Amino acid sequence: MLAALIAASLIDMVLAALVVYLADRRLPVRGKRLIVNLVDGSAMRGILIRSRGPWLVLANAELLRVDTATVAGAVPIDGTAYVERPRVLFVQVLP
Repeated sequence: MLAALIAASLIDMVLAALVVYLADRRLPVRGKRLIVNLVDGSAMRGILIRSRGPWLVLANAELLRVDTATVAGAVPIDGTAYVERPRVLFVQVLP
């Protein structure tokens, strides 16, 4: 009985570790230029330098602004931009 309980606990721990590993996978586009489209309708363009944990980290980032009538252009962001994964709608990899 104790051996079955220990085995079940061990299996639960392995499955939990696997879930954490799969949830924390890196995007295979590190070092490439991206457009990160956010759930609020805005977008950012930059070079992905890190994507571990809950953050996408962009260097040379620009906030892409769209006016209701015309495209307003890109506004450079000073420093490094951190984007929370839950705010990301989808990511476009630029050529």
